[in-house]
Amino acid sequence: MALDAFSARLGIDDGRVQRGDGAVFVLGSLTPGRVHDLDVGDYAEVTQDADLTNVDLIRIDATVTTPATALGLAWELAIWIDGIAVTRRRLRSAIGLRVRDLAANVAGASGVRTIALRLELVRS
Repeated sequence: MALDAFSARLGIDDGRVQRGDGAVFVLGSLTPGRVHDLDVGDYAEVTQDADLTNVDLIRIDATVTTPATALGLAWELAIWIDGIAVTRRRLRSAIGLRVRDLAANVAGASGVRTIALRLELVRS
């Protein structure tokens, strides 16, 4: 596996990292000052297959901390289902934010689907 900005230090300060009594999932790095060259469209995501039969809504409850970006760029947090973005939210750069209001209506999507939470660098 080729190492990149999102896989070079898996388990140490990015990816699934043990913290105290639990674990956190880090898209990026916990180490202050760790810098990577990113381009518009670069992203990190976590996915899970889930049966959406009889499910009307999925909602994200997460704490998101975004790094600073260059002028003209922004971070976007999105819920994807089977490779299609179903809801998106732009985040300000260099902030920590509790996101509880990002939700997707999945009332018509039955069966097992792949759900992803994606953090992507986009043009603002």
